[in-house]
Amino acid sequence: MSDTDTLSLAEGARPAWDTYRTTFPAADIAELIADLLHLADAEADGDTDDGADVLHRATRDWEAERSDPSPDAG
Repeated sequence: MSDTDTLSLAEGARPAWDTYRTTFPAADIAELIADLLHLADAEADGDTDDGADVLHRATRDWEAERSDPSPDAG
């Protein structure tokens, strides 16, 4: 994947990251991801994936997008 493709995909997450850093200025991206997984656990109701499911799916999508940044990859 080119640097341009990586940046294009990353920019979609920038508003969430900027908002999170406003609340937690010393946080790193891993902390945001961990908190999102906690949110997935809290929101899971049997019909919704829990944090472990979300992490697995997100990792699979991220790996696919690294090799093919087209919208159909992830």
